[in-house]
Amino acid sequence: MFDTIVEGTRRVLEYAQRSQTRRLLCVSSGAVYGRQPEDMVSMAETFEGRPDPLVSGNAYGMGKCVAEFMCATIAAQGRLVIPIARPFAFLGPFLPLDRHFAAGNFLADVLRGGPIRIQGDGTPYRSYMYPTDLVEWLFTILLRGASGRAYNVGSDEAVSIGELAAVMAETAGGIVVTTAKQPDPSRLPSRYVPNIDRSRQELGLYVRVDLRQAVNRSLISYRNQTAKEDICR
Repeated sequence: MFDTIVEGTRRVLEYAQRSQTRRLLCVSSGAVYGRQPEDMVSMAETFEGRPDPLVSGNAYGMGKCVAEFMCATIAAQGRLVIPIARPFAFLGPFLPLDRHFAAGNFLADVLRGGPIRIQGDGTPYRSYMYPTDLVEWLFTILLRGASGRAYNVGSDEAVSIGELAAVMAETAGGIVVTTAKQPDPSRLPSRYVPNIDRSRQELGLYVRVDLRQAVNRSLISYRNQTAKEDICR
């Protein structure tokens, strides 16, 4: 994964320079910040955290760090205008339902009729942006973002995994939620939530679709897709 990110970025930069491209968007990730401190409400672009390079599981985050460095280096030379987007977590149609994404797993549970199964203790905090907002934000950053400057992309509506499950259960019509583990009161919950003040203040961006709307639209989309598949069988 590391090589794919780095070499892919290198080739895109080389092609962009050969073709005299004026603007290029570097789509990075919130993973470049590494682990968010539990006592930090949200991570701003000025947070200098980084993934631990000694942990092999951080290949994605480390690859994105190198990709950002490569893009920032070219941008500093004035050869291309390259703003940097750092996406966080998303919820919407076509989200994989069988991977390590809690939101996708919960949608799958709802489509099966429940229960919604929380594999952990439900305390970690995340935030979710709907794809229509994602598209608007990425295009805006591409067209108006400052070269070599990073912009967080995501919702600042923090929600615990347990709260996300409860919203899905309520939206789906009262499905039962089960939790595998009990919370440890001596530990603060983990967090992965962006601070989006820079995107809001410099580019005029804001989140149009809130969590409940995102959940409702996602369920409608998946149910329609399931109905079409049943008809085609």
